[in-house]
Amino acid sequence: MSAVLDDIARIIARPIPRRQALRLVGGVVGGTIAAALGKAKGLGSWAAQVGGASVGKSPKCGRGQFACGTGSRAVCCSSGKTCCGNTTVGFTCCGSSQGCCTDAKTAYCAPPRSTCCKGAHCGSTQSCCNGKCCDKLSHETCCGTTSSGVCCSSGKVCCGGRCCRSGPSASNPCTSARC
Repeated sequence: MSAVLDDIARIIARPIPRRQALRLVGGVVGGTIAAALGKAKGLGSWAAQVGGASVGKSPKCGRGQFACGTGSRAVCCSSGKTCCGNTTVGFTCCGSSQGCCTDAKTAYCAPPRSTCCKGAHCGSTQSCCNGKCCDKLSHETCCGTTSSGVCCSSGKVCCGGRCCRSGPSASNPCTSARC
């Protein structure tokens, strides 16, 4: 039973549409019931077929594998891996302790306890700033937005999207968005 719950937890954790997640969970539950009634040889084969391997144009995966995604960008992942991605950027298989990141171009696996940041992986003491990781321990801050900013080092202030030395006064560090 714990394997079934693990499968359901992996499905729910995937970055996939709700309908697909419900279909996958239904496949796991249906496969478990069918296996318990002796109607199927095992959970894996029937659940994989109902849950995604035969839905749409997904790859036929071998024993111990499951289809990650649907369509031409789908891949086969081995047992113990998690599915990462979407039909726009494609799919990849991540280790069970890794996180899944997607950006406008690709899906990629991130180290444990990291934040996805446009292809970079920011650790717990960092913040994302336009694909770069600002170091919180060094008091770096993101100047601008997380999608169009730069990291300002300690002692610098953000002024019009640029990092500047403290200006005329602490309350008015820059004038007319200029350093």
